[in-house]
Amino acid sequence: MKLFISTVFILCCLYAFPQKCKFDYEKEDKMTNKMVKRIDLKTKYYHHLSFYNNGEILQITETIIYRSEQNEYINEGAKLKIKLNNDSVIELLSTNVAKPSTFLIGGSVKTKYIIEYTCEKDVFELISKYGFAVFSYQPKGKVPETYELNKKSAAKSAQSATCILQD
Repeated sequence: MKLFISTVFILCCLYAFPQKCKFDYEKEDKMTNKMVKRIDLKTKYYHHLSFYNNGEILQITETIIYRSEQNEYINEGAKLKIKLNNDSVIELLSTNVAKPSTFLIGGSVKTKYIIEYTCEKDVFELISKYGFAVFSYQPKGKVPETYELNKKSAAKSAQSATCILQD
């Protein structure tokens, strides 16, 4: 019985105090005097998502690293689908042309793309409410690629969306 009461007390204390937000990048923009914040969510592969807020623009940024040289652009309109933990799906369209950036790591050629999806506040509110662990990416005219967040990132997806919305 004492163990049960102790456990309930500890859980109540954890939920009574809000968790501190940890940003991968947080700095004041000297031009606008607004805070620029970014939180990265890692996948199990060479792929990750970042939540971004510069005080005016909310974005989800997708970074993809292919294990070979790629020489084509990814045009505007690439689709990002995020499956929330309540089984609903959010679909976003990219707002930039992603250009290939080729580099060498340990004798292997890799190509990196950064794709931006500008979002409304309600998208982040849905993610903060339900969280997610699975998303898919589909360049125009190509087959979708599905990815899973690693366990740590999936567990913090809702908290990260809440943090990115804070002023």
